[in-house]
Amino acid sequence: MSNRKKTVYIVDDQLGIQLLLKEIISNEGYQTETFETAKDAIERIHIKKPDLLFVDYKLPLMSGVEMVQKLEEMEADCPIIMMTGLSEDEVKKNVKTDRVKEVLLKPFNIEEVKKILKKYAGE
Repeated sequence: MSNRKKTVYIVDDQLGIQLLLKEIISNEGYQTETFETAKDAIERIHIKKPDLLFVDYKLPLMSGVEMVQKLEEMEADCPIIMMTGLSEDEVKKNVKTDRVKEVLLKPFNIEEVKKILKKYAGE
């Protein structure tokens, strides 16, 4: 069994969401990195792939959907959780990949995030 801490990336242009998720995820024992744009996250993923990725559906410049498509082109195979303030159906209609494992509706609660962490980044 590896002692390496699993890494979770958070991609959201809202600082409040970044900080909340970072606190929840860090408190569960994971390393976190936060990004305001999809471009910044993709550049980092080229260097180090995360174990789990939380991505906002609506991001400036490159949307969450476009980011997921780019990750598929890169063959960056990590589970993705798409976050949105819209409906789950709206996201599922526009995301055409099985790499997006779940849609996390905003506002979310701590227990939802913990459950997702355990399911997709747990040992």
